[in-house]
Amino acid sequence: MVLSEGTFTIAVSINIKSNVYLEGQGLATVLFLAANADCAVILPSAARTYCTVSRLRIDGNKANQTNTANTHGIHFASVTGGRIEDVYVVSCKKHGIVLQSSSGCVVAHNTSNSNDGSSIFLTGSSNNRIIGNHCESNTQDGLGMQSASNNCIIEGNAFLSNLYDGFAHTGNIGTVVKGNECISNTLSGLAFNLDSRNCLVVGNISGGNGHSGIYLGGSYRNTVCGNNIYNNSVGNSDTYSGIHLAAITGTNSTRNIIIGNHINDTQGTPTQKYGYNEADSSQNYNTIIGNHTQGNVSSHMNVQGANDIVRDNLGYVTENSGTATVANGQTTVTVTHGLATTPTRVQVTPTLLSNAASFWVTAKGATTFVINVNADPGAGTATFDWRAVVGEGN
Repeated sequence: MVLSEGTFTIAVSINIKSNVYLEGQGLATVLFLAANADCAVILPSAARTYCTVSRLRIDGNKANQTNTANTHGIHFASVTGGRIEDVYVVSCKKHGIVLQSSSGCVVAHNTSNSNDGSSIFLTGSSNNRIIGNHCESNTQDGLGMQSASNNCIIEGNAFLSNLYDGFAHTGNIGTVVKGNECISNTLSGLAFNLDSRNCLVVGNISGGNGHSGIYLGGSYRNTVCGNNIYNNSVGNSDTYSGIHLAAITGTNSTRNIIIGNHINDTQGTPTQKYGYNEADSSQNYNTIIGNHTQGNVSSHMNVQGANDIVRDNLGYVTENSGTATVANGQTTVTVTHGLATTPTRVQVTPTLLSNAASFWVTAKGATTFVINVNADPGAGTATFDWRAVVGEGN
């Protein structure tokens, strides 16, 4: 079905059928929701397969609607294999585009701006692809995904200046979040909330957001890799971090892999608290390797999990070595280890004991540790090689 150029006033939802391709003439075809219609502009009345909406503009006329529950631009409910592409959705009283109990759908290359809900919203909808959309200046999230929306691909979207999170993900499994731009959102750029798990978060840009660049709350077994995260916590200086892990309702963020991310604050007056932050010691068993952290307010990294694996992070020294000498007339030497925090383990190898027979380490702290010997080594002194490490896991 091809629509001509012009403005079409919609008083009741368009009930698109299975195997129907509804196509306009680009921005010149406008579906305008009538005052007080209080409905979605496009809504199938029953389960559908392989229906498509393409190349038109939807104006939700939100100023003249009162129903905030279902006044979406496009609402695919129980649709399999549907497509929404090259559509411009604006000014809806609720969400711009909704997938509800739908699967195998593609939402691609749309613009959905200035809606009173989210730009795009998924609930109970798995195995969908959300690709190349522009989601800006919405009252809620750029893209919101509620539980039971599993195994979706979210790629190449722009989530800009939304009042909540750029991307908000709650309780879903196996989501791929790749190559998205999350800029200047009031809350976090990318937020993974309670029971988000087994997700791959790779190659995204998240900067200038009011809260964290990437937030993992009660989320576990996720991989966060190769993202560029910068200048977050805007308007909330020294409060939120580039990557932040915390608990939600007793569920901790554990067994996540955080690898190869650039996390920095380049502002003249930085605002991002830490590059990487764990809220407390219950955020544990995480692997943090090869990240570059610079310019943050409080410190580069705040690692609290006793069983975390932490190494090779630029700006956060987790391994150092050197030599130490217990002088004649002494039985201890204090060693400055140069690590970012208290070492998990200190290994000491004697190279000369002289009159001493045994040795041990005490007082491991944030900046130093102490090597002890059982007796004054005498004129020959006692010398040691040492190696100290942080976060190899216990």
